[in-house]
Amino acid sequence: MLLTGGTPAAYVDLARHAAQHGGLPDAEGPTVIAGAVRDAGQRVDRQYGSGGLVGALHSLVLEQPDRTSHISPHRPIVARFYPEQLVRLLSEGA
Repeated sequence: MLLTGGTPAAYVDLARHAAQHGGLPDAEGPTVIAGAVRDAGQRVDRQYGSGGLVGALHSLVLEQPDRTSHISPHRPIVARFYPEQLVRLLSEGA
């Protein structure tokens, strides 16, 4: 978990968590298509979640830009969560 000043951070970078703890090293790949814009080949797009949500993360995938590159040079990021854990989290927050 990300730490700041010795206390847990409020939000965790989902891709970094997936890469370091979820066995998904490609999750931290570049989000901008190479050659498209100034930030090409870099990871500029991110998704953040709080502690409970991070525990429910199943996978995080950087989609291939084949179908969306004509709309945006940014690759879609798809986060998938375990439904049972999401239901539990949402029930606790109600």
